[in-house]
Amino acid sequence: MQTLRMSKSVFFLASKLMLVIALLLSAASPAAATPPAQTFGGDPLNAFPLLFPELLTMPAPAWVREGQRISYYVQSATIAQQEGEEGASGAGYLQHDIVALDGAFAVVASSLYLNTGAGVTPAGVFGASFLPGVSDFWLNPAVLKHAEDVANDELVVVHMPTTIAEQEYDAVRFEYHTEDGVTISMFDTETGLLVYFRHTVGADAAATRQSSEIYLLGRRQLRIPWRGTKAPTWVKQGAMLEYEGTRSVFVAGSPSGQFAESASASIKLAQGRWSAFRLTSFLGGAVTGASDRVTGANQVADALWLPVEALKNSVRAGTLDRDPVTGVTIAYVRNADRSITIRGEGSLFRIDNTYDRRTGKLITARVEVQTGLAVQVTELYLVN
Repeated sequence: MQTLRMSKSVFFLASKLMLVIALLLSAASPAAATPPAQTFGGDPLNAFPLLFPELLTMPAPAWVREGQRISYYVQSATIAQQEGEEGASGAGYLQHDIVALDGAFAVVASSLYLNTGAGVTPAGVFGASFLPGVSDFWLNPAVLKHAEDVANDELVVVHMPTTIAEQEYDAVRFEYHTEDGVTISMFDTETGLLVYFRHTVGADAAATRQSSEIYLLGRRQLRIPWRGTKAPTWVKQGAMLEYEGTRSVFVAGSPSGQFAESASASIKLAQGRWSAFRLTSFLGGAVTGASDRVTGANQVADALWLPVEALKNSVRAGTLDRDPVTGVTIAYVRNADRSITIRGEGSLFRIDNTYDRRTGKLITARVEVQTGLAVQVTELYLVN
């Protein structure tokens, strides 16, 4: 039996879940929300490679391929347990798109959407690269066959049937207890996919208790009308793209406010078929957020660049995807100047990312989000 002692505060993807929770609970301004910086290798606190070291050299599960989208429902609440304390809650959808595979890494672009009750609004974009055999939401399922062998006094491991979102799974449940919390991760034994996650922090005597859950809703293959083979030649480590523009707020019956907005994208890693970059946002010259993101050769939204195959005249304009979970549509638009716009649209928002027809660079980004009676519009233009 292997013994593993872990931090009191985390097990598996608890730290990544915390950034998702922070976005859900601060969603009063979803258009401006950006997650804290993450490593490009995924969650550094993922404990499963410690439990199963063989994951570091194992291949990806058979279903892991470019264009796969995995969707989760996420809900979180801070519960007041003492008089004078206030609670908060939020819910939404977390979607992971596999945008590049190169043998050594699986590259995943992730999007978080807030569920407002009247529709979804974007609440954060982030990305990571993973070793093929282990990510923040899958394991090579071979390690689950004898998973009970890693159980110890703090960690309970059991095979069990479970039903998540009306889908039945044969699952392995990992339940880790600390003095003030519990973390539960459940994986499907056939695919190795994370099907359920719960993280609760706060003892009975604590002023507040926080509880958060993730449920797998499903996975599907996106139909991408190009097969990207490599990144553009200008995509190199150290390259910097600078954007300037405005953020405007329109409220019915009131004058609009307008503020200087800018952003910088610094490429930190450049591989043959993907790149990773740090996006830093500024409002009125002050930093408002920074997030680590990725772009892969087969990515349909939130990309810093498009591969040459996506720029060709052979790619037909029109709707690329209509997501059954969020209702968000992605469209491919060929403009009069032959630039390409990838448009993401929901009932409460629209995002237009426009790319240069020769270089594939993101040259214009326009984000329009409705929150109640207010509409916020951010427009950024490439200046270097």
